[in-house]
Amino acid sequence: MDEPIVSFVVPVYNVKPYLQPCIESILQQTESNWELVLIDDGSTDGSAALCDHYAEVDARITVTHKKNERQAAARNDGMALAKGKWLCFIDADDWVSPALIATATKAAQNAQMVLFGFCESKGDALTSHPVTDKMEAADAQATGYMARKAMDRFCKTPLPNNDYLYASPCCRLYDRAWLQAAGVRFTHGYFEDILFEAKLFDLCSRAVLIPECLYFYRIHAGSTSRGYQPDLPLLEEQLWETQKFVEQHHAQDTPFSQAMDARAVHVLSYMVAIHFCHPDNTAPYQARKADFQQKCAEPFYSQALARVQLNGWPMQRRLLAELIRDRQFFCLNFLNRARIRVQRVVK
Repeated sequence: MDEPIVSFVVPVYNVKPYLQPCIESILQQTESNWELVLIDDGSTDGSAALCDHYAEVDARITVTHKKNERQAAARNDGMALAKGKWLCFIDADDWVSPALIATATKAAQNAQMVLFGFCESKGDALTSHPVTDKMEAADAQATGYMARKAMDRFCKTPLPNNDYLYASPCCRLYDRAWLQAAGVRFTHGYFEDILFEAKLFDLCSRAVLIPECLYFYRIHAGSTSRGYQPDLPLLEEQLWETQKFVEQHHAQDTPFSQAMDARAVHVLSYMVAIHFCHPDNTAPYQARKADFQQKCAEPFYSQALARVQLNGWPMQRRLLAELIRDRQFFCLNFLNRARIRVQRVVK
């Protein structure tokens, strides 16, 4: 068999309701020379059997079963097994356009990285986020340009909006040989995408941006980033690693320092959503409030809250950041718990 044009790497963990549409979107590619590397990360809901079924009926699909070590480890395992010219990561609850391979590889030429747009799927609603950024030829050849662009974009539009293009490893193709030579791997923890992308953008000297929306990002209550997380250090692990990277390589670079302020506020927002104010956190209200206030008072977070520029942030994200900045725990607790309970009823 010839070298696959693209290796799709899909970590799988308890996503049976969404896994079939993900795999079918790859089977429907207009280009047939691809491979799909499924990494079953210890699923217990029938996802593993579904992976086995597809591997049995299509020789282009392989599946590896392993104990649960979270998404970062699964992606690393998939990278090690991939054989294609290009590498594409897909989350198992998302799906891709049938034209992904044909469109992205046609534009790639000698690029190290091809970035494309995405659609956000929430219920029956689809919101398109095409790539609107333009790059001059000199910029596309400048090492570090993409890193500065990503950091500048990130500090202006925090997740889950247009910076998903820059913060997620899914909306792109990577030249696998270049990625392998770079030696960059995912590290353990929440938000592992950010550090992975920051390091690669810093090394990238040949990037191509195309406007088409080729990736479909599904938002649903069961996403791995939305359940209760009792372990605060796990939530912060990647933040400290990213901060260390910025201090080592971009200490005097304003877009990076601004992006770290935005990242700190974003992590605080996640702490509110999946820890301090989550319905499954059974600690007394006053204890949770005290922990929240103590976390906000830590110098790294308090300074970020004071400096972060919220102009241009989406209204919902800006309101959340303002409530955190003002330490309005009662409002945060009421709104977050009500939101999650409504989601559970609707589900």
